[in-house]
Amino acid sequence: SSAEKLNLEINIQAIREWILNVSSHFEKGYVRTIISRGEEERGSNVYIFHQPLVEYPEEFTLLTQKAPWHPAGDFTLDDFSAIGVKSTSYALNMKHTRFAKERGYTDALLLSRNNIVLEGPTFSICWIKKDKIFTPSLNLGILDSVTRKYLFSICKQNQIDIEEVESSVNELVGVDAAFLISTAKHAIPVCKIDDIFYSENELLNRLQDLYGNLVQSEKANFLNK
Repeated sequence: SSAEKLNLEINIQAIREWILNVSSHFEKGYVRTIISRGEEERGSNVYIFHQPLVEYPEEFTLLTQKAPWHPAGDFTLDDFSAIGVKSTSYALNMKHTRFAKERGYTDALLLSRNNIVLEGPTFSICWIKKDKIFTPSLNLGILDSVTRKYLFSICKQNQIDIEEVESSVNELVGVDAAFLISTAKHAIPVCKIDDIFYSENELLNRLQDLYGNLVQSEKANFLNK
């Protein structure tokens, strides 16, 4: 986990109970959990709070932008195990989101210095070509998110081909579909990246259904623990 990679000691069971307590006061919304260093050297402070649901469009449009702060493959997981942790340092990501919105796009798609596809400011990017899913490699320093891990689990359980890659943005020209994933975005279609347009895709529709089923299953399991 990100906490483990950052040497933050946490009590998973206690955090689960706090999340349930906060969520019991609301019918809808997100429960955010932020963990920071505590007063002790290896201790931690845990902040858990509710946020209202965010309305997302049914389709996203993305504007590609270079991300000079991003590891982008200069260092791999073998070099530094904390690459890809989920941290609160989102300022530069959000700057790119605002830049994209000012130009009529929903959000940004981050690229390396050499135009390698990385991720979005708050989501993972994936694409489909000939019924196979592709997503950027963790060696590029992208977030190793829970939703991304679930994507690989879904594909394994349903015999869907998936591959981690280090691909140039130019390779997105010839793909069949693109989509994004995050905690709140479960295989949302991307209809446009820069000036490249994408249409509906049968495999993508199937993924959305599989994510929906998984969310309901995980919710039931969480409440029963």
